[in-house]
Amino acid sequence: MEHRDRDAGERVGAVVRAWRVPLTYAVLILGTYLVALVVGTVQAGTPTVATAIVDPFLFPVLFFLVPPVIAAVNAAVGGGVAQSLAVGLVPAASFPVMVAIGRLVGIGTGADAPLWALVLVYALLGIVGAGFGVVGGRGIRRVTDG
Repeated sequence: MEHRDRDAGERVGAVVRAWRVPLTYAVLILGTYLVALVVGTVQAGTPTVATAIVDPFLFPVLFFLVPPVIAAVNAAVGGGVAQSLAVGLVPAASFPVMVAIGRLVGIGTGADAPLWALVLVYALLGIVGAGFGVVGGRGIRRVTDG
């Protein structure tokens, strides 16, 4: 029995290690949102997000510019294609969580489009960007390996 528990623990550890890049990226996005929520709430006195963090950093940088870069670096250092492409889906998976957190504290989305449409757009943009990143990272790896 103890042997099976150890094997199961090792398998879970291997899965977490294999998927640590997209998981770390998700933690970064959600952590940034929580910091923006705390800072905005402290500044305004009511639940809100700090636009000084969200507008210049969270959405343009973390949501759109970072996935291709992370995917390229991950692919260049020998990371798996699935993990690299999953990085592109992290913004789409993180956005509904951010909306849910915002609704829990009484903040609306401020979006004109339905949530599913925004998630679909973020997924499409993210996977395309990560795809380009994977191609670039594999190319860099091929050039550097000789």
